[in-house]
Amino acid sequence: MSIKNGQPINGATVDILGKNGVPIQTAKTAADGHCAFPSVEKSEREKTPVAFVARNGDDSLSCLLGEDRV
Repeated sequence: MSIKNGQPINGATVDILGKNGVPIQTAKTAADGHCAFPSVEKSEREKTPVAFVARNGDDSLSCLLGEDRV
């Protein structure tokens, strides 16, 4: 959702980052601003998800994940 106008953002890139900082999954948002990923429940070691990053042009938002959020 855009901070500027509160509208969903279509086509933003969302990455789930592993412990090593490398994206383990990537998706694009739909017209409603949502995207979906397959389960990361069995990801281990360097592929354990620790954060997600959403990008649209020069704008980005990141969020750290806790074990209870995956």
